[in-house]
Amino acid sequence: MENNNPPDSLWTQLGILTPSTLEDCRKADESIGIAAIKLGLATTDQAGRVQAHSRIAKLTCPGCRKRFTVPEFQAHRRYKCAPCAQYLVFHATNNPKILLELQPPVEDTDKDPLSGKVFGKYTILRPLAKGGMGTVYVGVETTTERKVAIKLLTEEFSRMPGIKGRFKREATAGEKLEHPNIVRTFDAGEEGGLIYIVSELVEGPCLGTTIIREGKLSQKRTLKILTGILSGLAHAHAHGIIHRDIKPANILLAPNDEVKIIDFGLAKDAESQTILTMAGNIMGTPSYMSPEQAKGEDATHTADLYACGILGYLMLTGKKPFHGKRLLDTVRMHVESPFPSIREREPGVPLALEKVINTLAEKEPSNRYPSAEKTIEAIIQATAQPSKQKETKRRWPWIVLVSLGVLFVFGVAYLILTN
Repeated sequence: MENNNPPDSLWTQLGILTPSTLEDCRKADESIGIAAIKLGLATTDQAGRVQAHSRIAKLTCPGCRKRFTVPEFQAHRRYKCAPCAQYLVFHATNNPKILLELQPPVEDTDKDPLSGKVFGKYTILRPLAKGGMGTVYVGVETTTERKVAIKLLTEEFSRMPGIKGRFKREATAGEKLEHPNIVRTFDAGEEGGLIYIVSELVEGPCLGTTIIREGKLSQKRTLKILTGILSGLAHAHAHGIIHRDIKPANILLAPNDEVKIIDFGLAKDAESQTILTMAGNIMGTPSYMSPEQAKGEDATHTADLYACGILGYLMLTGKKPFHGKRLLDTVRMHVESPFPSIREREPGVPLALEKVINTLAEKEPSNRYPSAEKTIEAIIQATAQPSKQKETKRRWPWIVLVSLGVLFVFGVAYLILTN
């Protein structure tokens, strides 16, 4: 049987994991690659590069876009395109077999010890998704037979006061909000030492999975999803709640790309100022973290808008604007590096739309849009401009023809009168 497990030392050799985070991933029930992705310690491309070590891998030249097949790929080596003299890039999406290995295994419901268990008035049916802190199950409310999502915190995490507070905070924030673009929270409780949250069941993938499968999204689709996120955030902000962890994994897409925001575990209630804090720790996800969060400063609602700017760039280009070799490098880039141009990567994106994304991703919070509602207005104006320009272009030839006709008539009349 083929052994697809790369040497553990590669993770630290490539600077993806530290010895301590590598040890944390070793303790997980799944492979190091899957654990690193779940815990936000590695991207899919980083984990895929390690997973592809000593196997056949497909690399892409960022210059000429030509693909190369490397029979005995060495993850610690760099390969170069001879004509372009550019280093080849590993993308997990170009290596389907390796990408499949990095997906969490689908658990057999017959073997899951919690299948059929009752939590309050809800019965667990089957696992739906597994995360770093717990598992989400498909369940049913016994009195109404309504299907729901039941999020269970693992027994280990249930005993941790700080994490337990974050989990309960997610339930509290969710109960305050009722909006089409926010997953509704129905109930929360504790049973047998396990904490659970019951929420609306969404039949659809998260935005992250969609981008991994499809790459960049169309402008029309991007704007629909982005507007849905902003609409949900506008409602949350109006109730004094800041999400603080907007990222692809926390955006579910129901049928017809209806946005559903989840996971208010890092949410801050701006009115009560009761917030889960960890002294000296940066709260959030590095790839989508605002500069003020990266610096450990207090985050306002504009931190959510900054994350929307990062998501807008990701959806339009298929790439993250900032991506360092290490997580700390990524955090530093959000603070120090200029925001890259969307149109340099995707020239078809209108200038007006690029300006909207750039404004959302301003380093200084006061330079961003003042609210999610104002951002939606800016998007509407930006998308209306091209159509107006096209209309003007269509009318221009007719204006010229009519003007020439009028001049011709006046010219003929003048000749007749003078003669």
